[in-house]
Amino acid sequence: MKFRISLVAKFLCQFQMRCIYIWHLPLSNALIGVLWRKTLSGFPAVSVNKQLYFKCKSPGKIIISGEHAVVYDMKAIACAINLYTNCNLTIIQGKSHKVKLILRNLESSLDIDINKLILSEAYLELLKNNKIFEEYELSKIFDLNIFQFINLIDAKIDKKTIQFVFLFNIIYAYFRIITGANENILWDFFNYYTFEIDIFSEIPHGAGLGSSAAFTINLTAAILKIIYFVFAHYDIHNNILDKYEYYLNSFSYIGEKYFHNKPSGLDNTVSLSGGAIVYQKMFMFQMLPDHAYHNLKNFNIYLIDSKLRRDTQHFIEIVRSFKEKHSKVFYNSIDSINCLVEELSNLLVSKEFRIEEFNDIISINQNLLDIIQVSTIELDNIVNCLKNVGIAGKITGAGGGGFLLAFVPHDRMGVFQEIIEKNGYYAHKCEIVKRGFEIIEDSIIGLK
Repeated sequence: MKFRISLVAKFLCQFQMRCIYIWHLPLSNALIGVLWRKTLSGFPAVSVNKQLYFKCKSPGKIIISGEHAVVYDMKAIACAINLYTNCNLTIIQGKSHKVKLILRNLESSLDIDINKLILSEAYLELLKNNKIFEEYELSKIFDLNIFQFINLIDAKIDKKTIQFVFLFNIIYAYFRIITGANENILWDFFNYYTFEIDIFSEIPHGAGLGSSAAFTINLTAAILKIIYFVFAHYDIHNNILDKYEYYLNSFSYIGEKYFHNKPSGLDNTVSLSGGAIVYQKMFMFQMLPDHAYHNLKNFNIYLIDSKLRRDTQHFIEIVRSFKEKHSKVFYNSIDSINCLVEELSNLLVSKEFRIEEFNDIISINQNLLDIIQVSTIELDNIVNCLKNVGIAGKITGAGGGGFLLAFVPHDRMGVFQEIIEKNGYYAHKCEIVKRGFEIIEDSIIGLK
């Protein structure tokens, strides 16, 4: 039965694709829809008598040097850290016509009806008209204003689910376009399976630690798994669908645009790659060698909570406004930050690593961030307090609040603890982790 359904499904997709892309003739959706429904009369091709699981996790991040400058295609050094966002995808046999999205940090459980999840064909036409997915590449969508697509989403949908619906449709539309699959492929699948996505994060929100990127990566991984699961049942998975890491990074970046409008791509990249990287822009980064980790072990790295929460996009706009008013000062500042990143990357791989030189670079970087107006009086007070006792400190992420980084030499731990206790700060020690996005369990049929 599975073999029969797979062959017919594959023929229908190839036939539809030939009509659209070779003959350029209009294809009757009614005819193809009838053929798909006939083909699926023997569905499901694979019987699922138990719950199937896909579990994954993604780490948060710190930026040692280069934040904000990286938005303008300058370099930055970032590391993945041992705070994680976790995702569990469960597939259950049984008709529901819904996807359950559980957001534990928001204490929210949402049932998304398939009628609201799968958007109209106008969505697909908009993607085709913009020629977003020509030659199977995703790079064109990186510069796209995603909100013209989000505006197609039903206004009645809860704001918490808009990013999910947007991402789901972008990914679903992409694979439909590159495979030529008919619109009924997913509708019919929901007659047999229920999908539940459960996400929980240890990463504080709005703290400069990459919480939105880690969340988006997990959400994207779950959506990709659903799509792969569906398409694999019809043997519609040629070599195009094998570039999993490329798709995960690309669609995660697109999802990040929902939160930050014009993100650099650093957060999703380092969360996927793990370790310590020198990043410039999407698909352009280098992993730092093992000797860099050895040099960073001269410090205990702490996150100090400023107790100020902020909106990343808001502070990116503050920097843009500063750039428009003081263009020369701005570009001199980010050019200088870029130079510091290069100095720091050389220092980190040097066999003659000096703590004093590292501290100087971090201090200058913080001063330059202050110039472009992303620091605050509260943050400066903490940084100066640390500097007075020989400890380098700086903001990480967008600034304006969140966490500060403190690089505490081992012989300074005593005085560091005194400062924390005296001022009532909260400090959390973090570790750099070499593994990024990780699949913990996968019992779901489909591509891995």
